[in-house]
Amino acid sequence: MSLISDLDIFFNTYYSSDGNVREEFTELSKDSLGNSLVNDSTIAINFDYIARTILSGNPHKSCDALHITNSINFIEFKRNVFGKSNKQKYKRIGIREKMSSSLHMLEKIILPESNVTVSESIKYKFILVVDHETDPLLTSRAIADQNAGRKHTLSNTEFAHYEVEFTNTAQQKKRIFYNKVEVWNDINFSINLSFL
Repeated sequence: MSLISDLDIFFNTYYSSDGNVREEFTELSKDSLGNSLVNDSTIAINFDYIARTILSGNPHKSCDALHITNSINFIEFKRNVFGKSNKQKYKRIGIREKMSSSLHMLEKIILPESNVTVSESIKYKFILVVDHETDPLLTSRAIADQNAGRKHTLSNTEFAHYEVEFTNTAQQKKRIFYNKVEVWNDINFSINLSFL
């Protein structure tokens, strides 16, 4: 079986009591007022729902969606990342925490519980989707600044190798990381998605 079908079976078996595990990106991109950032009927895993279920209502930071193709793609949707009056002023949106805790939940909770193995050739990506009024390059730089001290390289609208370290035992440390972090705008979402 494939990674996609293995995880689908696991999520549907253990997390689908009210049917919110898989939804269209149109639904997954809704803000607190119910407004969708993108209009796309592609189905993905509602990762916020999975995180709430796993953590049983405890406060958490997680991405909105998990979309598995040839890579494992964590996707977060955000509006008004920069204030309209001052685009240089970064609005802290908790991206660092979402990046870290989402990867932690998948690697340390979901995969061990599901007995699903991820090949070393599979790449992890974090994708921040912003409204078209937000400058993706400035957003990328702001995320890079927020993660100062992390290993990353910045070019245009992406930087790579955001590392998260987890300690399994006192002697053994495993580093897991995002192979790529990208910032997309809402207008190009469906086109960019088709290339994943």
